[in-house]
Amino acid sequence: VVGCHHDIHELPGIIRGIINDAIKKYGKVIIFVDEAHVLMDIGKHSTSDQSIAEDFKGPMGRGELRMIFATTQAEYDKHIKTNGAFARRLEPVPFVELSLEVVEQIMERRKRVLEVNMKLTMSPAVLRRAIEMAPRFDPDAGAQPASSTAFVRSVFEYKALQNEDLAPCNRTSTIKLTDLERISEDQKNGRLKKTLNCCNRLVK
Repeated sequence: VVGCHHDIHELPGIIRGIINDAIKKYGKVIIFVDEAHVLMDIGKHSTSDQSIAEDFKGPMGRGELRMIFATTQAEYDKHIKTNGAFARRLEPVPFVELSLEVVEQIMERRKRVLEVNMKLTMSPAVLRRAIEMAPRFDPDAGAQPASSTAFVRSVFEYKALQNEDLAPCNRTSTIKLTDLERISEDQKNGRLKKTLNCCNRLVK
């Protein structure tokens, strides 16, 4: 819906049609909506001046429609919580940022795949430092920065590209703390993204 080319006034009808068709076909439906606060505004500027979210109240109350919304706490408080009748049909489930230890466990498994595919090695200490250096999500920022997964992958891609340019061979090399510092600096000044655009072919 967000990426479509329909006129904004057509969206309420399109969304209503999709949901009604799904309920008719399947009886009971679960819909996941990312950036859910946007729904509170869709339709408000049409002739009915009614948010598309108002159409969900009936099906949700009858048990025909269950919705999983994803949004930030700030957007929930601003756009959804203020609509008391709609908010009462929802049960907020807060999520906190994963601890460094949990992220390390997740990234250790991902790291093994990257090490094999790119013929590189990364010690636990370097992995931990890479996770610490990865930008954190800021809901007040204009854009979401890279996650720990994306940053660690960027480190591997950057090093693999460097190896290919300087000494192309089949031997395995090691990612060091100095590599992280160089990559972090390139990320800050915008060179990292430009460089990595050249090496998408390395790992698929």
